Amino acid sequence: MKDKELEKEIHTLAKRVRETRQQQAWPLPIRSRPEAERLRNQARAVLLSHGFDDVSVWICEHPRSRARIMTSGEATYGFGLRFSPVKSRGRSLHPPTKVNRVESGPVPVTQDLEREIIRLAKQVQETQEQQAWRFPLPSRHEAEVLRDTAKLIIKKYNLQSQQPISNVMVWVVEHPRSGARILTPEEAKYGFGLRFSPKKIEGERGYPSTPEDTGLFRKEITEAKIMADLSPNIPITSFEVLFHLWAEQACKAAPFQAEKPRYERIPPEVRQKVFYLWQKGFCYSGYSPASFLLQDAKRGGPYHWFTYSPMYQKIYTNHEYFVQVAAYYDLIFEYNWPLEYIWFEFSEYINQVSLPIDIAIIDQNKEKIYIEVKEREDQTKYLIINVREYGMKGVDLGSPDRGNDPLRKAKYIAAGRPSIFAFYSPHGFTTFGITYIDSHKFLMKPISFPKK
Repeated sequence: MKDKELEKEIHTLAKRVRETRQQQAWPLPIRSRPEAERLRNQARAVLLSHGFDDVSVWICEHPRSRARIMTSGEATYGFGLRFSPVKSRGRSLHPPTKVNRVESGPVPVTQDLEREIIRLAKQVQETQEQQAWRFPLPSRHEAEVLRDTAKLIIKKYNLQSQQPISNVMVWVVEHPRSGARILTPEEAKYGFGLRFSPKKIEGERGYPSTPEDTGLFRKEITEAKIMADLSPNIPITSFEVLFHLWAEQACKAAPFQAEKPRYERIPPEVRQKVFYLWQKGFCYSGYSPASFLLQDAKRGGPYHWFTYSPMYQKIYTNHEYFVQVAAYYDLIFEYNWPLEYIWFEFSEYINQVSLPIDIAIIDQNKEKIYIEVKEREDQTKYLIINVREYGMKGVDLGSPDRGNDPLRKAKYIAAGRPSIFAFYSPHGFTTFGITYIDSHKFLMKPISFPKK
């Protein structure tokens, strides 16, 4: 749908909501949450520019919400948008479940709010220094809604002003994770805040996404926290030292006495990649040094380097996670994929099939690449042979797959419909272009993993 047609459709739905005071369903099929979020943000911008401050737009995920209004496209793809009347303080009147309540529209735009946001944005533009939002934000939902509203206010200002604000971004910061250096007492109390920051490169997030800033921003915090908690006299100079600190923290956190986990099974090339990502701030500490977070499109986690077994009084190293992080390294540095396209531990729900993917790439055209990570190359070879066989025979999406890894991966392809499916081991990618014969059959043709 072209921009003018899209704007017209949004305007029609918003007008219908205003007239009837009933929520309206977006009629387009939406294949994924990123696509739904993009359309929601476009719709919010149109609503703001046309003065629909009494209408909100929010995302509905149908497997969770059991939404009462559902188009055929939404029933197929699992995601949709709702246009709803606003009752008060930006809350939509008819979200069907608590899950979707957090997707309500922008907060009411007052003159004071506009003035504060424009003041901070101008200050960032003039000083090229990030600025902190000075009000308490008790929840991530409130922070995200305020962030989206701030973006729209800046966009509206730019349409009306002869001196537009450029190269300024707004982002949510969660203080227990970020260790932010600018922290008001209110933020320290509530845990969430906003940052107004200069963009380093056009179209690229400056804080905290770029390697130059993130390395400095994260490394000093995570290293300081680890060394203060554990071994203050040990500099982190290698993967082995870093793993030792993670293992030490895991032993401290365990509710039982256990031997320290070991790293010898992790291949040397994987260790180097993980350590480099840690040094540069792409991979950093979660709530504790024994967990980690990544800078990707999902911003999920924290993920855990170790698994605890109270029954056997042991702590096991999650070896596959180290290989998965190494795959993330290759995507960035070997194949030049931007962070905003990479989804670590991606998840979809399509055609009644849950699709937990180790890593997914979703590009600007919504083309999907699924990546399955294995610790060893022989595991990858076994999967390839059997997934190919399932693809040629035909995949029954309803058949049980417990204990049958090849069938599960074949379901990911048949249900998720990626254009490329790749297997990754410490030796690199083994990649296949997927040709679909029908809804249950597909062929796998060996190709090189694509560079961006």
